[in-house]
Amino acid sequence: MTKVQENLLLKWLENDIDDEDAQLLIKDFDASNLRHNLNILESLTLTKGNVEDKYQDFLKMKK
Repeated sequence: MTKVQENLLLKWLENDIDDEDAQLLIKDFDASNLRHNLNILESLTLTKGNVEDKYQDFLKMKK
């Protein structure tokens, strides 16, 4: 994962992402890759909100 991707993911998980960055997030991550990274992140740190909820939110954004 690149630094840009890490920053996008962090902004999104912190509920601090704007529309432009959300579009980059959608472009840079496929759903299975995001699931993998969220699982790693969940095992390492605490995040605001439930990781599964965030994943479902990502899937809705891709539609």
